[in-house]
Amino acid sequence: MSRSRKRRPPAPPASPARRGRVWLVVLASITLAALVTWSARTFLSGVSLRGATPTVSDRAMLDSLAAADARRDWVSALRWAEQLGRTHANDHGVLLARGIAWTNYASEQRPGRVFARPALRTSLERMACQRRAIGLMDSSSRVAGDAQRWIDSGARLADLYETLGLPGDALIAYETIKQRQPDAVAPALRAYFLRAVFYDPVHPDTSAYHERVKAMGQR
Repeated sequence: MSRSRKRRPPAPPASPARRGRVWLVVLASITLAALVTWSARTFLSGVSLRGATPTVSDRAMLDSLAAADARRDWVSALRWAEQLGRTHANDHGVLLARGIAWTNYASEQRPGRVFARPALRTSLERMACQRRAIGLMDSSSRVAGDAQRWIDSGARLADLYETLGLPGDALIAYETIKQRQPDAVAPALRAYFLRAVFYDPVHPDTSAYHERVKAMGQR
């Protein structure tokens, strides 16, 4: 004779506050995934010269830069980006492209005959290239002619800081964007997530951080 199983009572409905926290975590996760996808793309194909009519030579270099970037030839992309920098030293797009080219050159693998080989031989060489990339990206933000270009430079710089394992510097960069451009949602959410990581590096929980900040009267 089989025993009848006891039915569990239905779970109580989630409170509005709890549902709000769940949606906050989901939104932060979606934004994080979007940022990771954004970071994995190539960037140099959209470079344009601002405030100047490109010459035939400029167009040829831009096309060569876009082609090298599309085939992930970081050595050639760096050469074309630096060549553009000689004639357009203070152009926002060129400065940002040079910074991206230097970090790709430093960190991405080179195609080999059999196996891909490391980008550079030593970490000292890589960091020398990354320092140059940081300087160029920071310079691009200083010559940005509008808010969107300034946000692009700041977000790319923050992303590089995170890649280099410098979350504190990345947080400062994101917070700077948030203060000057409060309508920029993605950098604000990324800053929110990084603060949660600092609150609990092992199990970062944006909802727990949110409750802590609320208890302190800052939300």
